[in-house]
Amino acid sequence: MATSIRRAAVPLALLSFSCGGSAGGPEDEPNQPIGGTSSGGAENVGTGGATGGTDAGSGGGDGTGSSGGAPPGSGGVAAAGGTGGAAVVLIPEDVIVATDNGIHCTIVDAETVCWGTTLDGVTTHPVLENVVSLSSDFRIRALTAEGDVYAYDQEYEPPAWNFIVGGVSQLADDAMFLTGDGTVKDGLGELYELPLGVEGVVDAAMAESVDCYLNASDQSIVCPANYPNASNCEAGTALLDVPEGRFVSIDAGAAHFCALAEDQSIVCWGAGSGMNDAPVEPDGSCPVALTMVHQGQNQAPPGTYTFVSAGPLHTCAVRTDTTVVCWGAGTTDDDCTDPWNSCGQSMPPAETGFVQVSTGFRNSCGLKTDGTVVCWGSDAGGRSTPPPELQP
Repeated sequence: MATSIRRAAVPLALLSFSCGGSAGGPEDEPNQPIGGTSSGGAENVGTGGATGGTDAGSGGGDGTGSSGGAPPGSGGVAAAGGTGGAAVVLIPEDVIVATDNGIHCTIVDAETVCWGTTLDGVTTHPVLENVVSLSSDFRIRALTAEGDVYAYDQEYEPPAWNFIVGGVSQLADDAMFLTGDGTVKDGLGELYELPLGVEGVVDAAMAESVDCYLNASDQSIVCPANYPNASNCEAGTALLDVPEGRFVSIDAGAAHFCALAEDQSIVCWGAGSGMNDAPVEPDGSCPVALTMVHQGQNQAPPGTYTFVSAGPLHTCAVRTDTTVVCWGAGTTDDDCTDPWNSCGQSMPPAETGFVQVSTGFRNSCGLKTDGTVVCWGSDAGGRSTPPPELQP
């Protein structure tokens, strides 16, 4: 590609939203917290510069994130150099994110606004300033205008945003951070070893033990096996069944991937179609324990789309007519009593005007063109109740 599409802000100053979940993968080592005022009005007593820290990026995330085309009314095209002469096409930035423990965040006027209840029962959240984008898997991460990445750590008293790594131009999935020159950093600042034939990365995602990269040179998706004999495992076989074509973004759930194609269709692969299986224990041929839970999360309906978000067991996307459609777990609402958490998280409202959508473990939230946020599914801990200023 000859141009680089930078992740862009949406109208009305609402810049980023995150709603996702993950299980697995190492957590970032805690650092000095960033002080600031919580969105609930309480002052964050944590102060001091953020230093050190790790976000190793190994292990698979049941992560959710979201990816897709630029929101209506946004845009901005900037050149970015790639490796080997390939241009780097950076996708539009996430506008909303969440974690599977029920914390959701968005960006308003370059500051984080979060809601939900932490594992320790905290309902007020620290504010990080000068933020341009968010991402999430098992924790929410924020990218600042200076190129620094911070992670929201709930275990702090009070919770705090902690510095992870600098020199980043774009957040991808899990601890995968794009540098703008076609390379990918982990949370230690070390570069990922890119697969053969990948000449610059414009997006990346991780599910179970498989990494997938969106290749800058031809917009193909490359997913090398991260462990020997991956094809001997059902999970490995499904996750490595990579579609052909030209794509603009990729996202990962617990054990499935979804990608937005250049023609605005969505292609998914991995878990979703089959029988629900017991965990595959390590036995030499399958060196990691994997569980393939099939809830239809890889069964994207036909149509044209601008955005896709893969949750742990369900997927949601924004159609070109600005409506939202979801598939996978939660197409019914059984009050989360069934084994696969049918909480209505795949039952979006019949409304138009959506710009982005994000998928948590038991709920989903969508950002609208007027800057409001609408959520559906479980409201445990207030995860589906945004602050009053964000409600329609």
